[in-house]
Amino acid sequence: MFLAILFGPLVHVVTCIMMTIHVWKAYAAAPEPTTAPPPPPPAQPGIANATALYDFPGTNDGELAMTANESLVVMEDDGSGWALVRNASMQQGYVPSTYINQSAA
Repeated sequence: MFLAILFGPLVHVVTCIMMTIHVWKAYAAAPEPTTAPPPPPPAQPGIANATALYDFPGTNDGELAMTANESLVVMEDDGSGWALVRNASMQQGYVPSTYINQSAA
């Protein structure tokens, strides 16, 4: 009985130590990644550069607020009266085409 009381917890401690050593060896043997993560996709080029002629509040969903003289990149202009633009903060939204002065990209 005395031996069971003495060696029972000791066997448990030794087992825990052995399991810890086994886990550390497996972790240490894990290979390091050999390749770097893929680069982010390139930014979509715009079709034209533009300058805002007037302030536009952009209060509706999908619209972009802009201030006069702000530099923009035109992403799409289908002739509908609205142009999809991107600002320097990489935010995109629609603005009235007549509120911007477009130049070649």
